[in-house]
Amino acid sequence: MKNYKICLILAEESLESLIKKYQKYKNLADFLELRIDYLKKINFSNLKKLKKLTLNEKNIIVTCRKKEEGGRFNEDEDKRLSVINFLLKLDFPYVDIEASSYENDLKPKKSKSKIILSYHNFEETPPDWYLRKIVWSMEDDNPDVIKIATFVKEDYDKMKLFRLMVNKKFEEKRVIIGMGEKGKITRFLGPILGNFYTYAVLDDEENIAPGQIKLSEIKKFISLLT
Repeated sequence: MKNYKICLILAEESLESLIKKYQKYKNLADFLELRIDYLKKINFSNLKKLKKLTLNEKNIIVTCRKKEEGGRFNEDEDKRLSVINFLLKLDFPYVDIEASSYENDLKPKKSKSKIILSYHNFEETPPDWYLRKIVWSMEDDNPDVIKIATFVKEDYDKMKLFRLMVNKKFEEKRVIIGMGEKGKITRFLGPILGNFYTYAVLDDEENIAPGQIKLSEIKKFISLLT
């Protein structure tokens, strides 16, 4: 399907391993998310090297996620924000930033990067009114993509997320995800119901978030739709 887009997540502890995987798998998906927070050593020269390598790519998403929202960044918050600021300065095509961090000394208006403003809840899927409140708050910041990922405990939680996918302005890009086993269906159906893309991981790798789907699974699903 033409509008069904996949974002393949690549997460490695060393820059060398991340680069190797990027070069090997860069043509397998519509977007590639490079998880900077998984790197054991992060310095600005390495980030420059990564930017130079991906200079002509328009589908790269870089993420330096905080621990509270599922990340692995091991240093303090000031350091993490400085890394994000530097990623913005390097003008990576997309930079994923938590809504809870967006106002903390980040200056995306000076960057050419497109902003993915994200919210993660690994405990539950909040009530409808609370989810709408989050979306409205995000819309005030005018990001390029709104991303919401919540843990699905009950079937009704999926309905809340499906509503967020379809009840939006036509031009607005959203990625709405249900985490956990019960949330898997939202990952498969998301792009059909309006999501900008869905996430996948390589078949031989462990999931980064609960309920993630393998690349081969999503490719097989797409083949059944065509």
